[in-house]
Parts: sequence; C-alpha cells; structure tokens
Amino acid sequence: MGFRMEVRVDGKWSRNGQVWPDYESADAAGFDLLNRWFVPDAHRVVETDEPANYPTWTEHVAKNGLPAKSVSL
Repeated sequence: MGFRMEVRVDGKWSRNGQVWPDYESADAAGFDLLNRWFVPDAHRVVETDEPANYPTWTEHVAKNGLPAKSVSL
C-alpha cells in the first residue's frame, strides 16, 4: 500500500506516477509542488493499493535536493 499526491487544476484532481510509502511523504511532495506551480489551487493525499515507487520525502530530498523554486528563461 502507498500514498499518492494529487493537485487540483481547474476543479479537477490529477496525479502523476509517484507513489510514496507514507502519508507524510506524499503530503510534503504535494505541498512542495503546490508552492512551485501557479496552476493548481489545492493538494491532497489519497491512499492506494499500489506499492511505493519513491522513498520517503526525507530520503528523496537527501539524495536529490529540494526541487528548484524558480526557473530562469
């Protein structure tokens, strides 16, 4: 069992392929994404029967660093 993060865009919930091992990791990923994107207006965590394909948020950030907050064009 794992947890997915979803974001709401134009009133519809959408998700990516990330399945986190615990609620806290999925929530942290959703909060991070919501704060980097302009389009979503909310995030939530849903439980799934799928196995986790990502480590915990803490392990992910330790390995990869935090995602960039801004982009230069």
